[in-house]
Amino acid sequence: MADKRVGEVALQEACEAVLAGQPVWAEAHLSAWADVFRAFGAKPKRTPFSAEALRKRVIKDGTMTALDPVVDQYNAVSFRYAVPVGGENLAAYVGMPQLVVADGTEIFETIKDGQPGSESPEAEEVIWRDDTVVTCRRWNWRQGDRHDRAWQTAECGSSLRVCRKCRWKSCMLPAGC
Repeated sequence: MADKRVGEVALQEACEAVLAGQPVWAEAHLSAWADVFRAFGAKPKRTPFSAEALRKRVIKDGTMTALDPVVDQYNAVSFRYAVPVGGENLAAYVGMPQLVVADGTEIFETIKDGQPGSESPEAEEVIWRDDTVVTCRRWNWRQGDRHDRAWQTAECGSSLRVCRKCRWKSCMLPAGC
């Protein structure tokens, strides 16, 4: 990314739009997403999906701190369109990204209490994974730590999610980092 400030500016503008009540259809859209997450057993009130959690944080805090240029841009898209968006360090993948329903035996590498650890997703949970581990739980609720810092590689991508009346799709698109 040529100008690392682009993400920060996009994020700030998107936060201002959220605080101004934009988009006007956001609550209805997020409610539909919550229904999709409930359909596979997630509890959005206890573990809100990324778009909802980020939006609540901005409404509570009045802004969101910039993290890195790529993350800032996909968070800005999430705010502007009230849609879950994730970023991935494709260089860290073993094989191709896969959106699957977990059987409960997969491994998810995480950080717990500041220490590396692992856990397994629940059976029937929608997960992103590669050929070796789970890279993101509950579709886009929590990402594993080995996929951080996507902006530091030329091989990063964004996953966009679409929800249309009980039909859900997800695709991995190159981010042009």
